[in-house]
Amino acid sequence: NFVQTVFVQPNGSEFHIQPVTTGGTCLRSIEQVKWRSSTVTNNSMNITGFNNLIKMQNGGSWNAGAASLNQVHNNGFFEFTAIETNKARSAGLSVANSSGNFISIQFNLYLMNNRTFRIYESGVDRGQFGTYLSGDIFRIAIENNLVRYYKNGYAVYTSQINPNPPLIADASFLDIGSTLKNPNISNYHGGVFQAYPI
Repeated sequence: NFVQTVFVQPNGSEFHIQPVTTGGTCLRSIEQVKWRSSTVTNNSMNITGFNNLIKMQNGGSWNAGAASLNQVHNNGFFEFTAIETNKARSAGLSVANSSGNFISIQFNLYLMNNRTFRIYESGVDRGQFGTYLSGDIFRIAIENNLVRYYKNGYAVYTSQINPNPPLIADASFLDIGSTLKNPNISNYHGGVFQAYPI
């Protein structure tokens, strides 16, 4: 006999497909960030090209942000590409999305509107770590339960705070026209994928 199971998606529901994370494997998935639409705050944000973010209105304050449905597990990472160098925005990893303000991001790369970048952790300034150019790739990784920050593949800072994975991608925007391009999350997995309804 043949039994068929059909999943009927309820009207207005959200779901995403994510690899089932597992240890002890050399397989790694890279998935586009799926932003939780309910966290795209104050109608100031827009999602373009499936997963890129851009702030559209209400500039001058940290009143726009978003959080991911995807999660970063131990030995996974979140990365994105910087395009404009004159617009302030922040992105990083958090346990939960508590507000659209950048100080709520637990492990946070703050790209300033003067081509420099800083690291903040739950609102605590860890310092300036250099300059950035259009096309630079930033990564926040959890490596054996340590959080490391990277620019173009080079580590710039290792956090002294222990993470509590899994974490979500968390973003906040100040200036109109500030973007988060090519946001991706990567984890180890065993080749199994799961659909998660919201």
